Amino acid sequence: MKLIFAYNATDNFWVKKIDVAHKIISPATYSCNLCKLTHGAFFEKELWANFKNTAVIDMEFLYKEAFFKRFPDFENTKLPVVLIESSSAPSFEFITANEFEGIASLPQLIQIIKQRLLEV
Repeated sequence: MKLIFAYNATDNFWVKKIDVAHKIISPATYSCNLCKLTHGAFFEKELWANFKNTAVIDMEFLYKEAFFKRFPDFENTKLPVVLIESSSAPSFEFITANEFEGIASLPQLIQIIKQRLLEV
């Protein structure tokens, strides 16, 4: 089993530079709620890095272009999203973009992930 995290962000050098400025100037309007929770303006948050390094499940992180290329069945899916992938079952949404809008903090995101993993 694996969690696939899809950012609502583009993997492009110049776009990343604009994203950094956007996070600093107007963080409330930044379009990737996953990025807002897990990253500061320049670096990944330490709490998130520690969680990833000690997680009991594999995790993969994709920018939107790579996500839609790999998962064409999800082409109409709003991002960010987290899928859960299993060799014995089709991938499905583990955390939706709408749910990300209601997640107020990184500890809350981590708690949701841990709780849902207990349920699968």
